[in-house]
Amino acid sequence: KVSNKINKFITKFPGLKLKKDKVFLNEKRVLSTEELPQILNDELTAGECPLGIDSCYSFLHTKYCGSLTRRNVSAFIKSLESWQLNRTRPPNPDRVKATYTQHREGVTRFLLSKKRGGSWNHLTGDLMYIPKQWSKYKYFLCVVHVRSSYCWFESISERHPKDLIAPMKTILTEAESKFGKVEFFSSDKGSEFLGEFAAFLRARGIKVQNGHKSYHAERKIGQFGRAFGQLFGIGVKFEKALALTVRKLNNVKSRVYGKTPVSVGTHDKLKKPRILKKGRRKQNPFKQFAIGQRVRYLKKNAEITNVMYKSYGGTSRKTKHENWSKITPEIIDKKNNLGIWKYKLSSDEKWRKGYELQQIDEVRKLVVKKKSPIKLPGLQKKIAKIKEKMPKVRKDKIIKALESSRGFGESGTYWAPVSGKRRSSRRKKIKYTEIDLT
Repeated sequence: KVSNKINKFITKFPGLKLKKDKVFLNEKRVLSTEELPQILNDELTAGECPLGIDSCYSFLHTKYCGSLTRRNVSAFIKSLESWQLNRTRPPNPDRVKATYTQHREGVTRFLLSKKRGGSWNHLTGDLMYIPKQWSKYKYFLCVVHVRSSYCWFESISERHPKDLIAPMKTILTEAESKFGKVEFFSSDKGSEFLGEFAAFLRARGIKVQNGHKSYHAERKIGQFGRAFGQLFGIGVKFEKALALTVRKLNNVKSRVYGKTPVSVGTHDKLKKPRILKKGRRKQNPFKQFAIGQRVRYLKKNAEITNVMYKSYGGTSRKTKHENWSKITPEIIDKKNNLGIWKYKLSSDEKWRKGYELQQIDEVRKLVVKKKSPIKLPGLQKKIAKIKEKMPKVRKDKIIKALESSRGFGESGTYWAPVSGKRRSSRRKKIKYTEIDLT
């Protein structure tokens, strides 16, 4: 039984078909405005759909049409609390002066040239530290196929070279089945990529280079952390969140190929890099806010002076690691100080600049269903393998505290000196008056 509204809609457009009470157009399901939020929620929490705006739209556009527009997708994702809390910090326009140093796009393309030792099957790797709040594992081994951006993430308990061999074997078998024989592996000078691990790769005929930073792996780690933090923060278990996040990253459409890493074939050619106008960039105008608007503000962890800044973990780690405030106070006053607008919020007395604020029009949360409406092939087997390898207890090195209870306060705030006699390495003083010079 179908409503009269759907029947009238179908009669007006002869290309539409009705399958199991759902409207289709050229094998694409036609979505109404009422259905769109639920479809987006299910695809983002249980499917392979990426969490970015452009990549999400390009992925879903192959399956849906109708109310699925770029504007509707952008409005939905920007209203998600997990997306707002995991957003990267904006640059400080007072300190950051960006310039075009290159004439063309793609600074790291030199790694693919044969002169630099690169090849089509060039893998690069790096380690990502796992916070204690996430798992009993300590690290993720991230490996990226440089030319296609296809990535693998394997969880490990220790960072010794011998501990990386087993997960690297599974990665190499999958990489060789997809792209052919691996010829080159690059990484930084970390001790975990030397010794037994490097000998294992050389024994398989892979050239190893530990001389430069793995740019592609570090960039992929940031993307992985933001996506994984969103899923883990809304209640998805570690094993499922890991398997889904890797699939989501491998479905992000590349601007260089115009394809996703999954669909890249063997020896696909790169597009010509875009020509850039060399010189200083034009500074974007400062965004102005109105009194009464609700905003989030940058917290201390995301300040530009923080060297150990991480763009992920705002929804799933400790409060001291948060980048954006969870509360959304209103703007109650504003002033212009030497051409720079500053704003006062209802939460405190501090005046904040415009780049420290994030405008919030709507806040909604992703809901994880117990019975997922989307079933992905091979996902349950992947989750089972991760569960089998998971350690029962996370073994961290225990450092003996030397803090004295006699310091400032009851617990003490300084390190007490180690008690015990110290052997003096100084030589005995020579008294020249006692020496017989004759």
